[in-house]
Amino acid sequence: MRKLLILITQSKLWKWFILKALPYIRFTTQVNEITGKQYNDLSDHLFTGAIVLSNDKEKLSSFLIPGITSHAELCVDGTEEKMVGMTSKGFTESFLFDTCKDSDRVIILKCIDWDNDFIKEVVSYAYSFRLRKYDVTFTLGVESLYCSELIYQSDRYAYFYSAARIHNEQTKIKVDLSDVLGLGRPYLSPDGLLFAKNVVCVWDSNGELTGLTGREIELLVEKK
Repeated sequence: MRKLLILITQSKLWKWFILKALPYIRFTTQVNEITGKQYNDLSDHLFTGAIVLSNDKEKLSSFLIPGITSHAELCVDGTEEKMVGMTSKGFTESFLFDTCKDSDRVIILKCIDWDNDFIKEVVSYAYSFRLRKYDVTFTLGVESLYCSELIYQSDRYAYFYSAARIHNEQTKIKVDLSDVLGLGRPYLSPDGLLFAKNVVCVWDSNGELTGLTGREIELLVEKK
């Protein structure tokens, strides 16, 4: 089964499906659920270096990616509400409004080990990947990137060249690279960022996770 999954993800049909079909398939004609008030609340809590997770529960991608969230972005300018992320179009610059209008739930995370100087480095390395294409095989590496991997690799490169790097630690953000897709290789889902040991949920449009740490969120999900 694992070999079959790998073969599928390497096929031309899979690449077409991920890039040309999956982003546009929704099972409703209704608009998304984020309200104007929620947008204003989110805007008040946004900051440079925020990890922004989102989900459109009616999109096919939300059914294929198990978990609470299905997309991850990095806020690179809290004042301008500017975001960067990896989509089917590749490296994408957008704004907070763009995220909210296409989402039913939005979550803001803060990595407690990212200080202002480190955040500047993370943002800088995120932009260094602006010519990369979307990774349809979900393989860790910087040749191509998927959404949550852009944040992971930006942290990894910033940390690798940091004088304060701790021996044997790859990133400042403490995530679990479990093989949740069953491909026999490490993978980081958007929920993998949500469950990071050193993040705190600053704001959740559903109100459920606000104030909880990544570990507390993971335990809460496991109990359900």
